[in-house]
Amino acid sequence: MVITALSSDGGTNDIVTFTTEFKVGDATTIQVIDTDETVAATGVTVTPATASLVVGATHQLTGTVQPTDATDRTGTWTTSDATKATVSSTGLVTAVAAGSAIITFKSNDGNFTATTAVSVTAS
Repeated sequence: MVITALSSDGGTNDIVTFTTEFKVGDATTIQVIDTDETVAATGVTVTPATASLVVGATHQLTGTVQPTDATDRTGTWTTSDATKATVSSTGLVTAVAAGSAIITFKSNDGNFTATTAVSVTAS
């Protein structure tokens, strides 16, 4: 198979041309099966592992799915106590009231979880 052009940026003006030559012995038909290889998630991490905030402050957390070439690298964020700290769908933590909360990132593939302990103090 000779690939003469290939683009993976997802643009609508991309042109991909494939030229293929098959040589089949002792057969009248062939079947070509295109398969998508998926890479399963094996775990997640959240950084930083802990955060200390004053009421009203925000802090961005990062949830990372392993391995780095996993097909689905998405996940969801949750908080153990929204009265102390909330978390957005992108991992932005907002300190609400003095106390503590555990922020959890859960991968969509495999349901792996990792956490950050957030401590909130009055300003």
